[in-house]
Amino acid sequence: SKMRPFVAEVGEIVRAQRRDEEEVALLEGRISSILNQVLSHREWMRAVPYLAAASKTLYYSATLLSGSSTLGEEYVRLMESSSPHPSTPHWARRALFLLLHVYAPIFVDRALARAERALLSPDTESFAGVDIRRNRVARATLTRMVQWLRHSFSTSLHRVHIAAFYIFGAYYQLSRRMAGIRFVSFSPNSDLKALKVYRWLGYVTLAECLLSTLLWAVAESAKADDRRADRRKGGGKSTVEQEEEEEQENEKYPSCALCASSRPPACPPCGHVACWTCLAQIATSEEGPRCPHCRSPFKPQQLVPLMNL
Repeated sequence: SKMRPFVAEVGEIVRAQRRDEEEVALLEGRISSILNQVLSHREWMRAVPYLAAASKTLYYSATLLSGSSTLGEEYVRLMESSSPHPSTPHWARRALFLLLHVYAPIFVDRALARAERALLSPDTESFAGVDIRRNRVARATLTRMVQWLRHSFSTSLHRVHIAAFYIFGAYYQLSRRMAGIRFVSFSPNSDLKALKVYRWLGYVTLAECLLSTLLWAVAESAKADDRRADRRKGGGKSTVEQEEEEEQENEKYPSCALCASSRPPACPPCGHVACWTCLAQIATSEEGPRCPHCRSPFKPQQLVPLMNL
């Protein structure tokens, strides 16, 4: 007799995804170990930043793209589907998910990093059709916008998406939502208590996002009022002058190997150095904090700011 499909519950999807993430991390560690033995240390260090993307590509190519279930899906008896009923996703949907899940974040971050470097460079005369050589206010505004998109927007979008997943279920990753790939379950058991907990967690996460946005808007409004008050008094400095002073202050810091920006440095317990902004992003990533150079795991509270470089 055919197995009856059920709507995949949030707890089942979370367990499946956690198992897949563990397998990807294990594959990444094995690849890193092999490359460390066959390559020189310098070549291995150059390859390390690409191991996460390579591991995900290999894992999902061997499972999702080939039409097989991942280990996480087999673990909790899930099946990928393009509708609430069992329907194997078209290969184009699966390929789109892989591109969005693995490579889109890399390309977007590199594009924003290139845009940020262009805006910070005094040799850049125009950006997106806007003359910024003589218009310092436009340069400062565009720089803040790009920096917000790169360092804050992705995190906020992820938190809102996770909140929606906890409340409504179906799509654990934004890439799956965009590709239209969801899950159906072949397990008849239902954990109503877990569903309530996840839904409550989703509302709390959504409320936290809204509160953070409100506090940010209030803080920005207060800063704008202070700048206008200083300009009226004539004794304060303009926003552009303040930002120029901050840029001059940051010039004393070494260039980050990840984003190529000069920002206050920090290091995890392994001792590899990067800027505080990049390491803070890694420390709060959903995959778990790992050193971007040697992939050694660390805890967010173990990051050490380097004040005297």
